[in-house]
Amino acid sequence: MPAAPATEKWDEEVARELVGCLLVVGIAYAFPDGSLSEQHQLFGHVVAADRRDGIELRLAGRYAGKKYRLPPDTSVLRRAPPGEYQLKSTSDVVSNPDYTCAWTIPAPRQ
Repeated sequence: MPAAPATEKWDEEVARELVGCLLVVGIAYAFPDGSLSEQHQLFGHVVAADRRDGIELRLAGRYAGKKYRLPPDTSVLRRAPPGEYQLKSTSDVVSNPDYTCAWTIPAPRQ
């Protein structure tokens, strides 16, 4: 499979630093009018970061043992201030994550 074209959404230097980092992810599902249908949060350690395949996490907390893949977009990552983060959707508490990110995607049609 050919590599994805270079975009402003992928920073190779950031990607190299991600492996081993703890990442908190927020996912919101939005209807076309902008209202939200539901929100989920998860967290885990980055095991791979690749321009073509995206960012792969080994999840912890409620979803421990599962893997989750994010799109190849490092522009959404934000350095997380030190502290404890309580996830509303799972009640998990995450201590001192390295990064946070949030995604809004179209809600599934019902």
